[in-house]
Amino acid sequence: MDHVVLHQNSDRKCKKLADYKPSVRAEVAVDSAVLAQYVGKYQLAPGIQFDVKVENGQLKARLTGQPFYPVFPESDTKFFYKVVEAQLTFVKDTSGKVTSLILHQGGRDQTATRMP
Repeated sequence: MDHVVLHQNSDRKCKKLADYKPSVRAEVAVDSAVLAQYVGKYQLAPGIQFDVKVENGQLKARLTGQPFYPVFPESDTKFFYKVVEAQLTFVKDTSGKVTSLILHQGGRDQTATRMP
C-alpha cells in the first residue's frame, strides 16, 4: 500500500512517506530527588493544565481531561512519552527552581507555567 485516503471535507489521497522512521529515544536513570522537583501543576492555557506526580519511582503527567501517563527520562530535564509522539522539557531558573515545562508535540513547542 502506498497511500491512504482521508475522507474529511472531501476525499484526499495521501502518499506514504517511505523514509519515515519514528524517533528512537534512550531512557536514562534519574535520581528520585530530581523527579520530586517536577511534581506540581503547570498551566498550559486557561482551564488547561498539566498535573505531574511521581508514583512508584515513575514520573507521570496528565493533561486536563486525560489520564496520567508515564514519561521516561532521556536526561535530567527531558522526558518522553511512549503512548504518543511527544516530549516534555522542564525549565529551571538560575537558582535551579523549576518554573515551567515545554510540551514538544506535532512540531510545536508550548510552554506551561508552574502554578503556585
